[in-house]
Order: sequence, then C-alpha cells, then structure tokens
Amino acid sequence: MDLFFGYMTGDWLGMPAWAWLSFLLVVLTMLAVDSGIFHRKAHTPSVAENVVIAGTAMTLGLSFSAVA
Repeated sequence: MDLFFGYMTGDWLGMPAWAWLSFLLVVLTMLAVDSGIFHRKAHTPSVAENVVIAGTAMTLGLSFSAVA
C-alpha cells in the first residue's frame, strides 16, 4: 500500500500522478456525458450551440493550464 501512495505523489511528466489521473477522469466523464446526454439525437448544430461548445472547451483548457 505504501508503494501505491508513493507512486501517486511522485512526479510524472512534471505533475503528480494524482493530477494526471484526475484529468483523465474529468475528460472521460465529459466524453460520456457529451455522448450519452447532450448528443443523443443526431442534428445539425446551430451557430449558438457551436459557440457554447467552443467557449466551454476553451474555458476548460484555460482552467487546466492555470492549475498547471
């Protein structure tokens, strides 16, 4: 058990392993929600919908870069 916690707090590509696992969990959750809830029906997205999606993606990207 001590080996697991030592690995989780160690650096991996300049960030702790828990940060990478958290990021991966957030991305996979967002993909599941996007696929399963928001885009259940196939349709042509409107300009307003595209602006919201692009704005959300940019905000999340900037948020992650601010933490790093």
